[in-house]
Amino acid sequence: MSDLSPILKSKMPLAVLEKTSEFRRLNVAQRFYIQTLLHGIVDLGLEDHLFSAQVAFESDSARVRSYAIRHSPKIQAVLRVYENYGKSARQRLLDQIQRELADAKPGSVARARLVAAYATAAFGEKPLKKIKKSNRRKS
Repeated sequence: MSDLSPILKSKMPLAVLEKTSEFRRLNVAQRFYIQTLLHGIVDLGLEDHLFSAQVAFESDSARVRSYAIRHSPKIQAVLRVYENYGKSARQRLLDQIQRELADAKPGSVARARLVAAYATAAFGEKPLKKIKKSNRRKS
């Protein structure tokens, strides 16, 4: 989740999130960070990782801590649970493919495969197969 990412949107109440196993794995400071971040999103419409880190850790190096904590696997897991709340398995798959498409190099084989996977998942269409060139000579 970067500063330029879209604001996390979810209908998941914080009380429900706090009961998940992902949230319970966090230490006290990490829990406070998540609570502050999500209250900022719900109440103010702001996804402010820096402010959340300042409040949770009360240190001078909040900017560094903000970067480190937002990339923590435990924090990522909690934010993923929050973001995916109420979504179908198909919608979660489409979201994952879109994230990977954003990171793929334009024109790469991986990007072409992701586009084909997205078309299959979104529209149920089978990707077009390339016509193989024949090595036989015409007589």
